[in-house]
Amino acid sequence: METWSVLLADVDKRDKIYRTIQYLCKLYCGLPYGSAETKLGVRKLAKVLSSARQVLRLGKSFLVWNKIRSQPKMVDPISFSLIRLSDFSFMLYFLYDNIAWLFRSGLIVGKEKGPRRKATEFYLSGAAFNLLENTRQLLKIVFMERHYSSSEHSQNEMMGEQHFSAQMKHDRIWKQRLYLTICICIRLILDIIVALNILRDDSKDTIFNGICGSLSSIIAFYISWPVKKSISSE
Repeated sequence: METWSVLLADVDKRDKIYRTIQYLCKLYCGLPYGSAETKLGVRKLAKVLSSARQVLRLGKSFLVWNKIRSQPKMVDPISFSLIRLSDFSFMLYFLYDNIAWLFRSGLIVGKEKGPRRKATEFYLSGAAFNLLENTRQLLKIVFMERHYSSSEHSQNEMMGEQHFSAQMKHDRIWKQRLYLTICICIRLILDIIVALNILRDDSKDTIFNGICGSLSSIIAFYISWPVKKSISSE
């Protein structure tokens, strides 16, 4: 219960919970099972969750802008550029998402389709830049481990138990970082697939899109689980 209290107290983690349920609803609606009445109720639940998530994201573009302003310049110019492009894309995603909610709520007269499409396009570009950066980090982790292993192999016979303990700690941290980065890359690939399908007007409630969205949400939820924080902090 304490873990769930931590999750529900965080807006971003609560959004992940809603997103997981939302895409499971979409997956169910795409299956050739269940009555039309039941699916109608499930679709309504998905729409309610979608609106609730939009409310949770109100004003989030300002948080991303503050992150961009306070972001220190990195030594690696490629990583800095990719992260900056990703942040700008997500800032515009949240901005257009907020505008789409204003149309949906009736505060602004008109259709939300245009701003919602723009939001999806910026989300797609942000996820793509983020995927490129995490793929680079994944390659760096693998390359650095190979370099470390080759340099350490020649020193194994000269070192004692202390070296063995340090090696075990290094292997544990390396595996955790590798596993986390792989999970992030898989989630981003699934997010890109979902965004591309949403941009196609005829593919919003397909089984494929429901599966990809559900898996992406579950992975994101798993990564954000409080117990796993030690993986990214070491």
